[in-house]
Amino acid sequence: ETAQEIKALSTAFGARPQDILLGGQATEAALRQQPLDAYRIIAFATHGLVTGDLDGLAEPGLVLTPPAKSSAEDDGILTMSEIAQMRLDAELVILSACNTASSDGRAGATGLSGLARAFLTSGARSLIVTHWAIPSGPTVALMTKSARDMAAAPQRGWDYALRSAVRELIAVEGPAEYAHPANWGAFVVFGMQS
Repeated sequence: ETAQEIKALSTAFGARPQDILLGGQATEAALRQQPLDAYRIIAFATHGLVTGDLDGLAEPGLVLTPPAKSSAEDDGILTMSEIAQMRLDAELVILSACNTASSDGRAGATGLSGLARAFLTSGARSLIVTHWAIPSGPTVALMTKSARDMAAAPQRGWDYALRSAVRELIAVEGPAEYAHPANWGAFVVFGMQS
């Protein structure tokens, strides 16, 4: 489903095939080879990890495809500290993964101090993040509808596009359980709106 989501987002915004990293291509090494500071919108549809989700994981991260031979630079987890060192110039980074608005894991740390802060530090101006674990099916519908609405009326902004997509998801899309707030309430637009 994540490939379907990324393909729908790339279609909505006219991404070129070489700009999309799916499956075995979605490695840390491949991501670092992309001209990340040239992209206006960057989207991740993957698993989000909070500190401690894996033995030895001392900070939040995004799961990418692990390489055949792991190294410190490419172990399949794009961590908060690695993200903070990236150079972006993105209007929006979409973190379509679980718990991407979580803290950095330190005692007393607040929400949005983990992955969200790292992406803002790296140059993203706004983010779509999640406050808890999200289910795949409704997430694909929500993100593709948000992108479609934003592409059709960019002057309204991402917060409007997300709100419009939520309303549509509740009213007409998919199984009745998609209307439950657990399926869409985790998402929030955070940062400076263009």
